[in-house]
Amino acid sequence: MRVAVLLKQVPAAEALSLGPDGRLVRQGVALEVNPFCRRAVAQAVALARRSGGTCVAISLGPPSAEAALREALACGADEAVLLSDPSLAGSDTLSTSAALVAALDRLGPFDLVLVGKSAVDADTGQVGPQVAERLGWPFVPAARALQLEPPSGPGPARLWARCELDDGWQEVRVALPAVLAAAERLIDPCKPDAAALAEVGPGRVRVLG
Repeated sequence: MRVAVLLKQVPAAEALSLGPDGRLVRQGVALEVNPFCRRAVAQAVALARRSGGTCVAISLGPPSAEAALREALACGADEAVLLSDPSLAGSDTLSTSAALVAALDRLGPFDLVLVGKSAVDADTGQVGPQVAERLGWPFVPAARALQLEPPSGPGPARLWARCELDDGWQEVRVALPAVLAAAERLIDPCKPDAAALAEVGPGRVRVLG
């Protein structure tokens, strides 16, 4: 199984502020991997390992976002790709999803794409469903539990998930490929220690303009 995980580097919660141009201040503040993305990374790595496949971590952001991808590699991702270009600065969710889908098309094919439920800096939750819509794949929102089901015949494998909604729960079953958003408590988040980060050699993160 080939799994992609889309992750975002965000300012630490206590450092969130807007600059005079209305954009989030990212320079000179503490940055970290979005908490929901940590769970998406952990789940993507687990699924790839369980199936004997591979996991590719992808992020769109400034050069500093390479640190987030190094964390993904330290947690077990096989490859890491950073989309970084001045033309992408200040991208909204629509242009972000377009760039990410272009990367997925170039780096694929993939059986499953995981994202965080939302990013704590904007909390829109829009990139995941936009990516799914552009790919023409089903979208599984806010998954708290999941299970892969092998194909029963010539058709594709299927994914079962239990998703949290504002007013309850929903169980869904979709055929792969699909996009799935990781909710809180889906899995323990990916948090590598200093020793694991030190083992990520230079040049492991590929940068695309």
